[in-house]
Amino acid sequence: MIESQKHLLRLLRLDKVQLENLLSNLDFYYYQMKKVKKDKKGNIKRDAEGDPLYRVLYPSKGNLKTIQSCIKDRILNQLELPILVQGGVRGRDNVSNALIHKGNKYFFLTDIEKFFPSIRHFQVYEMLVSNGFSPTVAGIITKLTTYKGRLPQGTPTSTALANLTFCVVDAELSAFCEEYNLTFTRFVDDITISSKKPFKQLSGPIVKIITRHGYSISKKKTAYKIGPTNVTGASVHNNFLTTTPEFTERLGENITADSLAGKLAYRKRVHSVGKERRKSALFPRNVKERKI
Repeated sequence: MIESQKHLLRLLRLDKVQLENLLSNLDFYYYQMKKVKKDKKGNIKRDAEGDPLYRVLYPSKGNLKTIQSCIKDRILNQLELPILVQGGVRGRDNVSNALIHKGNKYFFLTDIEKFFPSIRHFQVYEMLVSNGFSPTVAGIITKLTTYKGRLPQGTPTSTALANLTFCVVDAELSAFCEEYNLTFTRFVDDITISSKKPFKQLSGPIVKIITRHGYSISKKKTAYKIGPTNVTGASVHNNFLTTTPEFTERLGENITADSLAGKLAYRKRVHSVGKERRKSALFPRNVKERKI
């Protein structure tokens, strides 16, 4: 791993003066952006008074965004993530995530509430140190990728850092699921646990593992289901995958030819991947861990 500031600066193609300028003017390199929340059918979510609900993002810009892209490509992407992490990893996506659960009948689904801002700067720092980065280097990377003490949503490094930091929880959930013969995957903030046998009584202990680490779950998105289930946008059946009924409904809407072609191509891919063995999802093409 990276043990010296000199090594880090060389990787990021920065000098000390440029680094100090970035760290001294972080407020200049972030801006606030509100993105309206939508449900699975594409409808705008609203509060009790009928006002639209928004997700607040803090994207980066300028030189900081460029440096964060370098950190992602040259550093974070070189750290291997377990196969249970399916979102934000090259060679894995929502369909491969669903494929891992094919053949199971019972599902527990939940979502980490305010996932990115729930991750604090000291958690990012501790994760980097645990991965072999020196305290000095870990401190610099943390300052370059967190904002106001939290992990901002909307930057090049956010998803990679969230995945790596949450691995502490992943490991505990994975051990728990292995003990009870459950299948567990995470697609960014969406957690799916499934089995061929009923396990509803384990829902409570699963939630406790997550909340014990300081995270909250979305009660509206937490459910225990039986039978064909929507897992990250694909309907999981015993021997195959299909697109969801909501997706099929959208095909009948007034959309452009290009959009329709894209949706039809996606449906074809879901059906094609859904015929594959679960093993193909467990060993996809992926970036191998290598020394930096």
